[in-house]
Amino acid sequence: MERAEKWILVSGVALGTALVAILILWCVEKLMSLKNGWVQQVIDLDVGFFPPFLLFVGLNMTLVLPVLLICTYIEPAIGGVGVPEVVAYLNSINMPRVVRLKTLVGKIVCTILSVSGSMTLGPEAPIVQSGGIIGAGLSQGKASSFKFDSGLFTSFRNDRDKLQFICAGTAAGMASAFGAPISGVLLVLEEGASFWDTDLILFSFFCGLSAKFFFFIFLQGFIVDSWGALEMEGYLFFGPFKPNMSSFKITAFVFYVLLGVMGGLLGMLWNKAVARINNFRAQRINPMPYRRIIEGMLVAFITSVTIYLSKSPLKFRQFNCAKGEWNDMATLFMNGMEAATRQLWHNNAHFSKISLVAFSSFFYLLMMITLGIAVPGGLLIPCFFIGGGYGRFFAQVLNENLPWDAGIDETGAAIIASVAVLSGFTRLTVALAAIIIESTNEFTYAIPLGIAVVVAKWVADIRSDSIIHEIIHVKKAPFLEWDAPSEFRFFTAKDLMHGDPICLDERDFPARINEVLKECDGYPFKHQAFPVVQHTDPEGQLRRGKTRTLRGVISRKQLVQMLANNQAQLELHPSLGIQEGETIESSPVSLLPYTNQWPYTVSPNASISSVYPLFRLLGLRWLIVADERNNVQGIITRKDLIHEAGHLLMHDRDEHGLGLGNDASDPDDDDGDDDGDDTDREESRDYYDEAEYAELRQSTPCSLHALQRSRAADRETSLPENLREL
Repeated sequence: MERAEKWILVSGVALGTALVAILILWCVEKLMSLKNGWVQQVIDLDVGFFPPFLLFVGLNMTLVLPVLLICTYIEPAIGGVGVPEVVAYLNSINMPRVVRLKTLVGKIVCTILSVSGSMTLGPEAPIVQSGGIIGAGLSQGKASSFKFDSGLFTSFRNDRDKLQFICAGTAAGMASAFGAPISGVLLVLEEGASFWDTDLILFSFFCGLSAKFFFFIFLQGFIVDSWGALEMEGYLFFGPFKPNMSSFKITAFVFYVLLGVMGGLLGMLWNKAVARINNFRAQRINPMPYRRIIEGMLVAFITSVTIYLSKSPLKFRQFNCAKGEWNDMATLFMNGMEAATRQLWHNNAHFSKISLVAFSSFFYLLMMITLGIAVPGGLLIPCFFIGGGYGRFFAQVLNENLPWDAGIDETGAAIIASVAVLSGFTRLTVALAAIIIESTNEFTYAIPLGIAVVVAKWVADIRSDSIIHEIIHVKKAPFLEWDAPSEFRFFTAKDLMHGDPICLDERDFPARINEVLKECDGYPFKHQAFPVVQHTDPEGQLRRGKTRTLRGVISRKQLVQMLANNQAQLELHPSLGIQEGETIESSPVSLLPYTNQWPYTVSPNASISSVYPLFRLLGLRWLIVADERNNVQGIITRKDLIHEAGHLLMHDRDEHGLGLGNDASDPDDDDGDDDGDDTDREESRDYYDEAEYAELRQSTPCSLHALQRSRAADRETSLPENLREL
């Protein structure tokens, strides 16, 4: 029965994601058409340059302003690409409010407005994130944003099932946008999930396939009014190719390698620049909300002016041109990036090299300053747009200047360069090649595509991370890569662990538990887990003891809930558990019913190369270090395994010959946020620390501090008064 429920829920996730994709893409197309229609009408009146110019710029800024206000003052999680946050969430990091229903609603509205406002961002990434949010929320049967709980699907309210549904929703988002269910599965496996198995692959593929089916049904029904007819092309389907070559020359292969190098270099430079710009934003702009608004409006103004002033045959529209003249630059800019990309990939007409370089360079720079402002949007379509222009330019240059027939197809060069640029930005390879094949129904370029994306990734990896990981690092999330940092190869668990962690007795007193929780709730660390040890001397357990036999691990959240339940039970039944002269605080309680009695443990002599995969593949927050007699020696947390911790460990070894284990600290410096999204959390999830926000405020939207405080207040109201301070 539970498995049947799961399949039904997966179908529901696919249906919801398909409807969201249709809503976003249809609204964007209608608003763009309406806006450009008004501008064209004013141009046709022949009233001069400034009236249509001011109308175009004014309409764009009017569309973008509400987005900036919403993403700055109401819900900062709505802004940005969204995919890096989902990737981090699938890495077992709780990115605040990323998969909440409120975020989904805001993401839909703001994506429609920002893309319609001619920002150099696409709608595909928000659609992918929307699929992940629908998967997270629907599988839990509740929405904490609106304080709604249906009481359904409680068996899926655990981390592993929830992450499976998020993966399935992410695949559905890709399938809805591009009609590419296989690409959705590959995207999840290549970049998203930190774990995968046959069930995950099956659920993701079925969800993507179902999303594509529902998308076609409702697209034909709502848009074309032809219910029952299936148009088997995604909304962002780029059309089938008619290759101008039936065979490849060796010189063409060299050219494809060069396109890969170009894509890698562009991606490497762009990612580095964006990381620096966003770090500057975090320090100088984000702390002041009004600065975020001004910055966003300034970027919208620059983008609108650049688009309108572009002048120099795609759809052969006249735009501020005399009779008999055609403005290919304005046609590229004014018809939307999807339409322009189709023209670059399919139109065999000759393009001015100046126009190709100019519009590609304009968009390259505009994307650089746009990513990171308080608007949602994706990079996939803009990267296709930029790469298509550069690819056609280099193909023209070589075909015109080489002394022999190079046999380079310009449209083929455009598509290969598009994928190479996107690979340089994101470091995706297999998923990108599959997206192109599925969204064009063309296998002729499969080998050149593979060459270009692999070369682009190799080149870009020399000096930078992918843009997804760069954004995650800017947000200071403890993201774990597939492989352990090289700095850890010389160390063992005892070098990395926090020695002598604070432990609790298996039968402890509420008064002392309160004391521990208060003591471990301050800056710079907030403990989220406590080893539970065998009952010996209670006074020796609070700090350090010689013999502490491990009985399990209990989380902070479970402790607070246990204290609340214990107090409520004793108030309802005063005769239970309290002897004459005792109080609730002095009555010992057993922690074992609330304890995970089979936690993962490692030996102090275990290598970090064997510890790291446990965190990465199992999504652990902490790991107990115990000796051969099962005595607690220390604890390792997720933040101990990131690159920065490795550098610190190497420095300590070089300077003092010491490891972190020689200077005990805290057992866990993560923050347990009970209301960060639409489901309960378990012990396998990592959290941001609220106190840590004070230190990292330069890298997070300024209004997150207020959001954290409001969430803490919400939690307190559901607890007894004497526990609210915990």
